[in-house]
Amino acid sequence: MVPMWAADPIRASNDASHPHDLPEVAVDIGIPDELRWIDRALASMERQYPLRALILRTEFTVSASQAVKARMVAEKYGGTLSVWQYRRELQMGGRLATGKTSCLMPWIDTPSKCFTSSTRSKQALFQR
Repeated sequence: MVPMWAADPIRASNDASHPHDLPEVAVDIGIPDELRWIDRALASMERQYPLRALILRTEFTVSASQAVKARMVAEKYGGTLSVWQYRRELQMGGRLATGKTSCLMPWIDTPSKCFTSSTRSKQALFQR
């Protein structure tokens, strides 16, 4: 038995609930000033290559597999996009973003900087 002085005059009830798994709250604070150049570069890329810009944005802002990202881009852009096409456009968009345009437009620069195949195949490529 519990002594009278230790007893609670009002009957207690267990009103504690299980811990809630609350979703993470994301607060959009905008683009930091030191990263604005990336946004400007993607905006200018979007004028000529809208698919590549969309793929670059998706690749670095979405946390999912490339297959899921390819489906997301295909839904946004309209049409179909395979994982191989997604990776290829990502590679080309990355080259554009880093300024390696000589590999995209080989007639501007010497082909030896971009291709590692034999000289004969390089010459055949540039004779077209």
